[in-house]
Amino acid sequence: MTQAADGIEIRVGEPADLLRAHAEIPEFADQELDPAEVARRLDATAHVLIAWQGEEPVGYKVGYDRYGDGSFYSWLGGVAPAHRGGGIARVLLDAQERHAIDAGYDRIYVKTRNRFVAMLKLLLSGGYGIVRVELPADTPIADARLTLVRVLRA
Repeated sequence: MTQAADGIEIRVGEPADLLRAHAEIPEFADQELDPAEVARRLDATAHVLIAWQGEEPVGYKVGYDRYGDGSFYSWLGGVAPAHRGGGIARVLLDAQERHAIDAGYDRIYVKTRNRFVAMLKLLLSGGYGIVRVELPADTPIADARLTLVRVLRA
């Protein structure tokens, strides 16, 4: 367990916690998570972190070994709007990176969209670099998909 600001606790969670926390992020309202998809992705390598205020989930960060190449894939994450700006996303990201290092991964990949400016700033300030940009034809620039990576050990 890790303490964050304002009595927020960061704890390892379960898929059901992830589904509850995900529902609190309005930017993902059009991306409802299917419990079967969550179960498929979250194998034995999965690491689910939930930020709790009391018994309410206010943020999360989840990743797993997607590629089998020594990297960790940070799949989803977010913080509920009422709790943004207090450092919860940074604490979640730092805890995920510590897990990845302790588990022997050498880098972390994250995919996001151009429109999530706060997430981009967080990642870039944390040493992540953009390694790929996908912008299909007729796609608004805000919806460009960005892949970022942070090397954890050389």
